[in-house]
Amino acid sequence: KQWYQRRVAITAGVYKICHQSRQPVTSEDTLRLISSTLDCSMQETQNLLSDLRSFTDTLLASNVSSTSEILTSFPEGFHKSLANLLSKVFTELFPVWRANMAHGAVSLPRLESFDWAVSSDHATKQSVCSLDLHIREKDTMKIVNANLSKESLRSLVTGLKDIKEQISNLSNV
Repeated sequence: KQWYQRRVAITAGVYKICHQSRQPVTSEDTLRLISSTLDCSMQETQNLLSDLRSFTDTLLASNVSSTSEILTSFPEGFHKSLANLLSKVFTELFPVWRANMAHGAVSLPRLESFDWAVSSDHATKQSVCSLDLHIREKDTMKIVNANLSKESLRSLVTGLKDIKEQISNLSNV
């Protein structure tokens, strides 16, 4: 009976640590509690949470979801019982983590508008295109300024044409 209770306690502890690794901020008290439970330093605890988050980020991005798929993601020589336990915990927590990711999804910056002007530098006798990109990132608007030479502008236009072609090809599929 003691063996079973210890196993349940370990599983619950691993579950809490895995859950905590996905939190944006870990309180000092939580770090202390995990450190004392695992008998390790605060730095080791922060590293553990960071590594767990990186590992689960990779699994989530790869859309891995079954226990057997997760098991194959561990490096060779990883402790088998720990890999089994973590795989079961991850499988249970993945739906929650995916829902949290979708709810708090980070939006990509969005180009709202742009301004441009061409000017000549009389000293070098070169024309320069000044480009102001008005970008919205969440609720913040920022302006990114770029000064482009004729060659840089040509490269940008060529790149944009290539992107347009790729998008057209994808639309026709």
